[in-house]
Amino acid sequence: MKISLLLSSAVLLSVLYCGFCDGIGASPDPTSSASEITTSHANHSTTENHSTTENRSTTTSDVTTKPSSEPTSTAHETNATTASETTTKTSEHPTDHTTAATSQVTSEPTNSTTEQTTAHVMTTTETPPSTTHYPTLPPEPATFTWKVTDKNNVCLLLKAGIRLTFNYQLANKTIVEGYPVDVPASNATTANGTCSSTSQTIVLSFFDNWHLNLTFAANVTTHKYDLARVSLDYQITGDRFPGANTSEVLNVTHATDMFNTDDHKKYVCVAVQRLYENVNETNGPERIETYSLMFEAFRNSTSDVFTDNTNHCEQDEVSQLVPIIVGAALGGLILIVLIAYLIGRKRSRRGYESV
Repeated sequence: MKISLLLSSAVLLSVLYCGFCDGIGASPDPTSSASEITTSHANHSTTENHSTTENRSTTTSDVTTKPSSEPTSTAHETNATTASETTTKTSEHPTDHTTAATSQVTSEPTNSTTEQTTAHVMTTTETPPSTTHYPTLPPEPATFTWKVTDKNNVCLLLKAGIRLTFNYQLANKTIVEGYPVDVPASNATTANGTCSSTSQTIVLSFFDNWHLNLTFAANVTTHKYDLARVSLDYQITGDRFPGANTSEVLNVTHATDMFNTDDHKKYVCVAVQRLYENVNETNGPERIETYSLMFEAFRNSTSDVFTDNTNHCEQDEVSQLVPIIVGAALGGLILIVLIAYLIGRKRSRRGYESV
């Protein structure tokens, strides 16, 4: 038994001794070592590539800490040549990642710039609407006198300032509102008419094909007369209405019962009188108005002077009452102050006498 143990120990010692001698006697092969180490690192590099596919941050960290310009700063210090080769192999993949990151950053500002340019192109500027220049006219039209004669008899006299206010359409269908036109002076307006015992008409002709007709009717029962009808022939032309399309001669007629006047009297109205109105008009007169109106119809005289007998319109009668009322109020106030002064003065005298 002891002998077998000794033999086993001797065999074990001999094996250990042989292995030790083989290790000392064998010279190291640099090529083989390098090949093995390279293979090991190649395998490690392959693992790094696999890791790069799964985790992008790990590869980025390797690129940052192990630049290709410093081959000696590697984690494996076994052989400088092997480390250099390993560093060169592992630096290829981070380069791709750096390029991809740079491409991604560059593409984002490009998209942002494109969006801003598109928004700028879509911006539009509104064209200001065209304006129509109205003629410069005084607040009230000038007053002129016209007459109608029958042989030597002046049957009708008319004195007034007449203003026509128009709405009309432009070529683009835009409606111009409140365009004023005044009946011109007596020397530019021709007055004609008819005279009879029950109806008298004065026709004012001006411009081209413009006619304003005023017809008065008499009532033999009440011995009064009034304005019974107003009619206007007109034409919209571009020379008179800026930007308008030329129209044919048009007409508006309005039956009235205005200005009721006693026979052999004139009618006077300083206030503005509206003979015709159509607020819905789009291509014609909206209003026909008179200023400082005075007329006398159914006359039997060769004179062209108005009679002194007068009927006033209600507006003028009210306007005439206002100054009368104000004057009376001021007179009463002055009288009250004067009475109060006299009473106070009389009391002051009695006080002096008692002293």
